[in-house]
Amino acid sequence: MVDGPSLYTNILEDIGKLSSLRVLSLGHSETNLSMQGLFHLKNLESLEMSELSLLENNFFEKIGALNSLKMLSLSNCELNGTLPTQGSICNLASLEDLDISHNSLTGTLPDCFSNLTFLRRLDLSSNQFSGNLSLSSLKMASMEYIDVSNNQFQIPSSLQPFFNNSKLKHFNGDNNHIFVDQTELHSLAPQFQLNFISLSCCGNGGTLPKFLHYQHELQYVHLTHINLAGEFPSWLLENNSQLETLMLLNNSLSGHLKFPFHPSMKLSELDISDNFFDGHIPLEFGKYLSGLGFLNISGNSLDAGIPSSIGDMKLLQVLDLSNNRLSGVIP
Repeated sequence: MVDGPSLYTNILEDIGKLSSLRVLSLGHSETNLSMQGLFHLKNLESLEMSELSLLENNFFEKIGALNSLKMLSLSNCELNGTLPTQGSICNLASLEDLDISHNSLTGTLPDCFSNLTFLRRLDLSSNQFSGNLSLSSLKMASMEYIDVSNNQFQIPSSLQPFFNNSKLKHFNGDNNHIFVDQTELHSLAPQFQLNFISLSCCGNGGTLPKFLHYQHELQYVHLTHINLAGEFPSWLLENNSQLETLMLLNNSLSGHLKFPFHPSMKLSELDISDNFFDGHIPLEFGKYLSGLGFLNISGNSLDAGIPSSIGDMKLLQVLDLSNNRLSGVIP
């Protein structure tokens, strides 16, 4: 490990002589390092270069020479342009963890990404990538973690392109364009069981994605600002006993609030603000959701009184009931 801003520009020429080196961290350096020696490290398995600015323009063309790599981190390296359509990263057939987040990379993902059959973790967040993920090559059976947030991708709300990714646990598609695809017309069950799903802004997500009906291990659900329609998904709480965070704010959800018959003890954050819910807050609200620390149901059309059971929510730290039609006393 040689992290730090005081590296000399010729250090990699010497490191390149360490033919048995397996792990190398060069992150957080301020100097313009010559990469010449790096590509001689044929046994290198882990390369961490985050926040290393001014990488050579042909870096991606040469990185394919390190075909023993299992982990590659190039986060926040001021990278720009498009990824090569062949060779390059796609030659890293043993790669399991790839992070090229927080750069200025553009264009679509190369088809040769499908060569990365051992890839488990992929972070492409905060770039300017585009294209329809329905047509992408991110369908590796080994994939567990995908973060494509803050790009210009088109992402189907059904997540149908990933239905065969049986190991997938984490999907973050925030700040892309969410759309409804034909899969939502059918009741297809995915092979994955997610822990984390986030599709926030922008587009039209239609109704709540049907694949959610088949999920039983969810812990974090963030589906906001995508114009979702339908009723409050009490079934989501019933089916996922480990659910901790449910964010459905700024959609077009409507109807009366209905909660499961059995208390949801794990749920600590619930935000359903800025929707079209009406009617009264269920009398046993506080009993059903006694573990909440954060509750926001503002910006709806809820009426009648505030149920006294809310006063029994001993863990509650943030409560927002504003911009409704509530009346009566505060418990």
